[in-house]
Amino acid sequence: MNPKQILRKKILLLRKSLSPVEREEKSRTICEKLASLDGFRNAKNILFYHPLDTEVNISPLLVRTLAKREKNVFLPRLEKDRNISVRPYQIGDKLITNYHNIREPLASTDIFSKQEIDLAIIPCVAADREGFRLGFGAGCYDRFLADFEKTSVLLAFDVQIVKKVPRENHDQATSILITED
Repeated sequence: MNPKQILRKKILLLRKSLSPVEREEKSRTICEKLASLDGFRNAKNILFYHPLDTEVNISPLLVRTLAKREKNVFLPRLEKDRNISVRPYQIGDKLITNYHNIREPLASTDIFSKQEIDLAIIPCVAADREGFRLGFGAGCYDRFLADFEKTSVLLAFDVQIVKKVPRENHDQATSILITED
């Protein structure tokens, strides 16, 4: 196994070791910090993500944001070429589960330019304080971030933070890292 695979396995076990109650409490704190950012408060178009079981749960913030009807909410869709497309999302829109077990909008949903997004919320397996992330190895978010010109916010639990994420030339840093501490 290479260094990224070893780190991925280790951090996923640590993340899974958090109890559901701990994960929800920590997720709530992270979401409160996110919602208090000027970049979030001032954003009109926000790219959320649909969390996997042990990821930072941003679903309650997504629902609150939709309910207020002050912002446009978007979700990523993983395309066949392994690039992320930006799709609008509203309460009641049908989502499907892709081959990575991630809930995403239907292929028939309109595609928006990522440059229309004011703030992108990014998940990770592991992260470092410089904003670099380790995902599941497909490079989807690195390709998304490569020419994304606005604010990107990386969400992680403290157990996911490492001194330095192993990096390759294509790896992209995010603008801001938020944890529960």
